[in-house]
Amino acid sequence: MEMANIEIAADENLGRPYKALGPIKARVTSATIFSQSRTTEDVNSKLREVARRMGANAIINVRYKRGISATSWKALTATGIAVVAESAASLPPPPVAPPAPPVVE
Repeated sequence: MEMANIEIAADENLGRPYKALGPIKARVTSATIFSQSRTTEDVNSKLREVARRMGANAIINVRYKRGISATSWKALTATGIAVVAESAASLPPPPVAPPAPPVVE
């Protein structure tokens, strides 16, 4: 699976069933106080890399936290739950309502 295809969701709603694989965490840092702050895109890329290694195709309940770590002035950490979600193509189509009965007067 390509990393760009791994979905990231802030909640549990992917719109299809899934199986949880376990907690997931990724951190990106900046070397000095003068370095540019890392972005959510940076940490999401790393989160997707970790998820791919776990065999996941989605991550749910993602939360972000900025702070200072022991080795960096600027750290951005993302946590969530790695999941394997069913593909939308494998889901049955939604039920179709039966046609309305004819109106007889």
